[in-house]
Amino acid sequence: MGNSAMKTLRGDELPAVLADSFDDGKPDDVYVIRTRRLSAHDAAKLSALRADVQKGLDDIAAGKVSEIDRDAFLAEIKGRYQS
Repeated sequence: MGNSAMKTLRGDELPAVLADSFDDGKPDDVYVIRTRRLSAHDAAKLSALRADVQKGLDDIAAGKVSEIDRDAFLAEIKGRYQS
């Protein structure tokens, strides 16, 4: 077995997590679903990114916001998540 797959599903066969991503489709609409298993390296990068995003959202919700240097911020993020 490979690391990726492609299947077709009718709208009424879509798992809720996918169906919620689409607008008001009909139950007999057909969707092509492509999936790929992430490498351990990519999965770790995604997990770290999600944790950083959640920390930022939590900080915003707690009122912990301040002015930033946009260019320095983008350079830091670019360096952190590029392979």
